[in-house]
Amino acid sequence: MSARDERAAAGGDARLDPAVRAAHGMGGRAPSGRPGLSLDRIVAAAVAIADEEGLAAVSMARVAARLEFTTMSLYRHVGSKDELLAHMQDAAIPAPSGPLAGPGEWRAGLQRWTEEQIDAAVRRPWHLEIPITGPPLMPNSLAWMEAAMEAMDGLPLTGAEKLAVLQLLSGHARSEATLAVNLARAYAAQGIGPADEGPVYEGAMVALTEGRFPRLHEMASTGELLEVPSHVLPEGTDAYLRTFALDRILDGVAALVERRVRHRETVRGSS
Repeated sequence: MSARDERAAAGGDARLDPAVRAAHGMGGRAPSGRPGLSLDRIVAAAVAIADEEGLAAVSMARVAARLEFTTMSLYRHVGSKDELLAHMQDAAIPAPSGPLAGPGEWRAGLQRWTEEQIDAAVRRPWHLEIPITGPPLMPNSLAWMEAAMEAMDGLPLTGAEKLAVLQLLSGHARSEATLAVNLARAYAAQGIGPADEGPVYEGAMVALTEGRFPRLHEMASTGELLEVPSHVLPEGTDAYLRTFALDRILDGVAALVERRVRHRETVRGSS
C-alpha cells in the first residue's frame, strides 16, 4: 500500500458522511429490534411518497406510517431527514445496467450519460429540489461516474480533466432538466399545451419587444427566433434543440482530444 493509500485509509473513513457510510454498508448503527425494517425499505417508501406527492410530503413520520413502524424505529437506520434525502437523491437515478456505448465510442457514451441524467431528473423532478452537498460518493452516483470513465478510456485526458468533463455535463443535465420541469409546470398552470408553447412565447416576444429591442422584435416577427435548420423536420425539432447544446459541448471535448492526438503523433514523429 502506498503512503497516499495509507493516509486515505487512516483518515478517509472517519470523515465520510453517515449517509455515505450506510449506503456502502459500512455500518455504524444497531439493527432494528423489529424484523422487516431496513434502510432499503425506508428509502423505497420515501421515494414512493415523493413520486406520488412531491418532496415536501416526505417526512420521517410519513415514511414510518407507510411502513407501519414507529418514527423512532427509523432512526436505527437513518440518522436524520437530511440523511434520508441523501439516500433518496442517489436512489432517484438507478445505476446504469451496462456499458453506455461500445469500446472507443466515447462521444456516444457521454451523450447517453447526459441524456439519461436529464430524463431521470424530469421523471422525478423532486430530485432537483435536493441540494448538492458534496462530490459524488453514493453508490449509484459512483456507478454513473464509473460508466463515464469507462466510456472515456484511452482518451488523452488527465483524471482531473475527465472529472471536469463530467462536472460540465452534469451541470448541463441539471440545468436542462430544471428548465424543462419548471417550464412544463408554468405552462400547465396556464393551460398551455406543448404544441402551443412556441407560438405563445413568440407572440409574447413580438408584443413586448416592439420599439424597444429591434433585433429581438424582428426575429420574433419573422419567425427567425424559433427557426431551426431546414433539414430538421417539424417532428424532429424538439430532439434537435435538446441535443444542440450537448453536441456543442462534446464538439469541444472532441477538438481537445484531436489536438492532443496530433501533438502526440508529432512528438513521436520527431523522436
